[in-house]
Amino acid sequence: MGGAPTIEETKRTVRDFFEAVTAGEFDRAAELVVPTGGWTTPRRRATVSLADQVRLLSTEGMTFTIEQLTAEEDRVSALASGYTTAGDGTRVSKTFHFLIRLEAERIADVVMYDDGSLADRLKDHAAEDGGGRETHNG
Repeated sequence: MGGAPTIEETKRTVRDFFEAVTAGEFDRAAELVVPTGGWTTPRRRATVSLADQVRLLSTEGMTFTIEQLTAEEDRVSALASGYTTAGDGTRVSKTFHFLIRLEAERIADVVMYDDGSLADRLKDHAAEDGGGRETHNG
C-alpha cells in the first residue's frame, strides 16, 4: 500500500473497533487505537486516554450498533445506538454520534456526543417507580 488509507479502510477500522468492543474483544479493540490518543465527552467536559477508555468500556458491557458511517480524509463520523445494563437490571439505551480521527489506520482521537443526560433522567425516574424498565432516547 504505502499511501494513506482509503475511505473504506478508514471506515473498516471504525467498524472493527465497535465490533470488537461489542464482542468483548478488548485486546483487539486496544490494538485499533493510539493508546495516548484522547476520548472526549463534551457534556462531561472530560477527556481520557484511548487506552483508559478501552479499559472503561471493558467494565461497562456496552453493545454498539453502527447505524451510519460517513468518512472524509482521516475523519469518520459514526452514528450509533447502544445499550448496557445498569446494576439494578435496568437496560439503558443511548444514541451516539462519534467524530473519530485516525492516524496510520488506528483511531487517534474520538469526540463522543450522546443522549446520556436524558437517559440518566429516565433511569432515575424508573428507579423511583421501582426500576426494571428499559430507558431509551432516540
